[in-house]
Amino acid sequence: MLSNAKKGICGVEMITKDFKENQNFVAIRTLTPEEVTKHCEPNIFFDLALWLITLNAKRSNLRKAKKILAKQYENGKNLTLKKVLWNMGRDSEHFSHIFADRYSKLNHDVKVYAASWRALEIFYNFHNKYKPNLKSTFGDILTYYWIGVMRNGQAVTNRKDIVVNMLLTHISQCEDEVPRIVSLASGSAQAVVEAVQQCGRLVQVKLLDSDVTAIEASKKMVEQARLSDQFEFIKTRIDPRVIRRHCKQFEPHIVEMVGLMDYFNDEWAIRIIAEIKTHISSKGMFITCNINNAYSIEKEALDWVSLWPMLYRTPKEFSYILVEGWFNQCKFKPNKIKITYDSFNIHGVAQCFV
Repeated sequence: MLSNAKKGICGVEMITKDFKENQNFVAIRTLTPEEVTKHCEPNIFFDLALWLITLNAKRSNLRKAKKILAKQYENGKNLTLKKVLWNMGRDSEHFSHIFADRYSKLNHDVKVYAASWRALEIFYNFHNKYKPNLKSTFGDILTYYWIGVMRNGQAVTNRKDIVVNMLLTHISQCEDEVPRIVSLASGSAQAVVEAVQQCGRLVQVKLLDSDVTAIEASKKMVEQARLSDQFEFIKTRIDPRVIRRHCKQFEPHIVEMVGLMDYFNDEWAIRIIAEIKTHISSKGMFITCNINNAYSIEKEALDWVSLWPMLYRTPKEFSYILVEGWFNQCKFKPNKIKITYDSFNIHGVAQCFV
């Protein structure tokens, strides 16, 4: 599926400051610590402790998973190890480690609600909403380190801020008409709501999500922001047919799909991107993201403590998918795809321009 990209219709250039306008490259920028809200590098002792906890949790969870597999096999059920581990992680009665989620409710909630809006809500609002209420208890100390100090927790928060800024910039460029936004797998839609609230103008927004609790959470947030007349809430799964139905007549200026690419294989991701490009406005921008495969220090902890598997991609792999889907066998155009990584180089947020 990545044949055109591999043949050289795009290249990838890593730069650390300003985007370089070059017709042969997808521009990739990594923000500096000074440009983000949260950047505190954990020390070597934190990393060592995390490694030991992860190693212990991996052994324990694998042992439990193998017992479940053996029992399921005896009962004639054919489950995979991956599926068993996923179910264990979402089980509210399962705990991975005494120094992780057993005594910390927030850590446990992040594991149980992994890949959902509930886990992201904790990361997004940790410093403003949850951290002020932490005490000196064992559980709260664990919460602080796992959510407030871990690089990924900081990076997820910074990712949200990056998306808000991208939305605000493109909204401001829609001078002659009311900006139209479609958010796919919108979750609580916190980034979109914040951007609409800050822009100070009328915006039409469609929020699409398959989780009814996400729809209810986003409705509550929109109501609190007094923006109900600008938002439409749609419960639906996300696939090319649904995108076609909700974007063809609406012709959004912005399609936002943040978080979903981490769970799409290459072929499905390319199909989704191509469908979005077909129905977006001629002045449109698509925002999406992917977690970096080069991110390894805490990846094992997400895999084996939080039991939160994702599809990690290098900047080059992410670029290939974006180019293959956005240009869809057409000639590559310069300056149409830009990727911004947070200061930890964990989450890459892409902008694709028509």
